[in-house]
Amino acid sequence: MFSIKSKFITLTLVSILLCAAIIGSVSLWSIAKSQEKASDRILLLSCENEGERLNSLLKNMENAVSILSDAVIEGLPSESKLNDLVFLQTYLDEMDTLVDNVGRNTEGVVAHYVRFAPELTPYGAGVLYVRNFEDHRFSRVPLTDLSAFSPDDNEHVGWYYKPLNAKHALWLEPYQNENLDIYMISYVKPLYKNDTFIGVAGMDIDFSLIESYVKDITPYKSTHSFMISNDASKVYFHPDFAADTSLLDDERFSDIVAKALLLDGNGTTGEYYYMGSERKAAFYSLINDMRLVLSVETDEINSERNALQWIIITIGILIALLFSVLALIITLRITRPLRKLTEAADEIYRGNLDVEFDTDGKDEVGILARTMASTISRLKERFDIMETEAATDPLTGVKNRNEFEKTMELLKERMEARDYSFALLLFDLNNLKKIN
Repeated sequence: MFSIKSKFITLTLVSILLCAAIIGSVSLWSIAKSQEKASDRILLLSCENEGERLNSLLKNMENAVSILSDAVIEGLPSESKLNDLVFLQTYLDEMDTLVDNVGRNTEGVVAHYVRFAPELTPYGAGVLYVRNFEDHRFSRVPLTDLSAFSPDDNEHVGWYYKPLNAKHALWLEPYQNENLDIYMISYVKPLYKNDTFIGVAGMDIDFSLIESYVKDITPYKSTHSFMISNDASKVYFHPDFAADTSLLDDERFSDIVAKALLLDGNGTTGEYYYMGSERKAAFYSLINDMRLVLSVETDEINSERNALQWIIITIGILIALLFSVLALIITLRITRPLRKLTEAADEIYRGNLDVEFDTDGKDEVGILARTMASTISRLKERFDIMETEAATDPLTGVKNRNEFEKTMELLKERMEARDYSFALLLFDLNNLKKIN
């Protein structure tokens, strides 16, 4: 049978552990949720900031091409003037200065140009500036002979025929420009005068600049920053794969393709598996129909959360131990008087009414102790009265025969133990029975 102390301690410890488990579980769940939101927010903000940084570069180029194309169209009285050699020479000199100034003041540009339709000019006129990678200066170079290539030859003349066929400004996906031997992206705009196509204006960015931007995006150690097509069909840049790798044909990208197609807007994240590790990715669509992807291992994202959870668990265990020790001390202070009363009751049961215990308590145990002490006192008084009545004559108050025999036995024991002797004096009172 368990004692009150054991029951009290068990109840207290169970209550403490239960409360600690409930509070700890709720805290861990809340922390996990808040940390997940925080990590998602960091990943999204990093992706958004870097996406906006890339978009800013691309928008500057779009604006520069728009300025260039507007100036070209406004400076041309009519499309027929392009066949006037005198006007064309003056006009090209003006365009030469304009193209050079606009290109020099646009970040990341490796080539900028205005090219008129060959059928409208005597010799396929235009202006082309290319950056020299040694001194980073622009120099005017000879124009590409459009007649030497098929309109389907994107590597040589796609920059001309694609906007001509699309009839609107557009970004060309990354391609190897065989004329300049540069892997680039281009923004080109068709030029129209009086609804007549007169040529194109455009600018090119060395794609290695985009790659360097993406490589520098490292909000986490395990970050994979890469570029994919907006329809998630191919990779334009990835640290592990060559450009133009098909995502649709590679099982390692099946999850990311599904997420990219599902999460088609900005401000979204999704989890996927890559090379045996679980990763979380944030997506940001750029204005040139490319998509920036920031991918991080979930273990690294959750590392701070896990560390914080272990700290909370450790603190919770320490607090539970502290409260357990306090509960044990309090329990002992509460149960010690009860144990003393229990021992006193056992002594009373054994016939010892001279037992002593503390009666100064102010609580219920103290009241019980004082009540018990009062009961013992009354018992002692009652036992004294009973002993007196059993040993004396009620009329004369003289010891009766029972007491006489007890006294005789006592004297006899003393005499035998100590070699004592005693004398007995008897009185005979006549006619006492008449009274007693």
